Amino acid sequence: MNMVKKREGRFDSLETIGLATEYFPHYVNPKPAPHMVDVVLLSLIIRGRGKHLMGERVFIEDGHSVAVTHYGEQHTIITDKNGMEILNIYFDLKRFTLPPLSPELSRVIPLFIPPHPVFYNNLNRLIRVEFDNIEIPAFLAFGIERELSERSPGYQAAALDYLRLFLGECCRQIIRTGIALPDSGGNNSLIRLEKLRQHLEAHFNEDFSLETLAEMAGVSKNYLCRVFRQYTGQTIFEYIIGQRLQQAIIMMRHTEDKMLAIAWRCGFHDLSYFNRAFKRLTGISPAAYRRQIISARNYS
Repeated sequence: MNMVKKREGRFDSLETIGLATEYFPHYVNPKPAPHMVDVVLLSLIIRGRGKHLMGERVFIEDGHSVAVTHYGEQHTIITDKNGMEILNIYFDLKRFTLPPLSPELSRVIPLFIPPHPVFYNNLNRLIRVEFDNIEIPAFLAFGIERELSERSPGYQAAALDYLRLFLGECCRQIIRTGIALPDSGGNNSLIRLEKLRQHLEAHFNEDFSLETLAEMAGVSKNYLCRVFRQYTGQTIFEYIIGQRLQQAIIMMRHTEDKMLAIAWRCGFHDLSYFNRAFKRLTGISPAAYRRQIISARNYS
């Protein structure tokens, strides 16, 4: 399996600000060539037709989408003879943080770019966002590419500003239309299940009982537990805890609020439980994670 390497001097800006681009004005690939990446890859497809194979899923492309491939995931793009215009954006979330967005947009980011690999599930591991009009995201993405290639004074901050605006457009599109999820095939149970999942994301800091959730989905408790795990790869309460911790990470990255306030706003009413849950998933305490963020900022 081929691996897209971030090091060995290929993308030195990944070492300094955690961000790089690669432009393919006429990408032609008639045969599948699955490969993995060791960073987070956003593939902006600007023009052309073909197929995008992401894991076991296949999307028909016609030039107006952004697809996200995470650490260790595989993908390949198959084109016709006319090829595609593609701009790849790479960033390294293991060492650097994304630029801050407004609170209403920050809540959307985990839907397509989880802040830590432990929060990947069946639905956010391979994500694709379709745009009605690709011109605005393309303009912003080329702004990143131009700043990183020309390297004029202040280019690093300017590139990150363009990335912030680009991610904001992705969030806005997700708010408008959602993301491409597995086809329900008209299965009413799956349709209700997806509505429930979306409700859990929108109300991540609220308390729910299994009885209430089953009633919302219109199924029995046992059936809900079984199909939710099949659908997401997690139990319902693992999913809820994951949503809360992701929002806590975003707050830690972009605010100086005390840990108790962050835990409370994210639905944790016991700071000790918050600390244990955070460390169980990420391997480090919230305080240690925040120190890493500060260290990464100083490094960049």
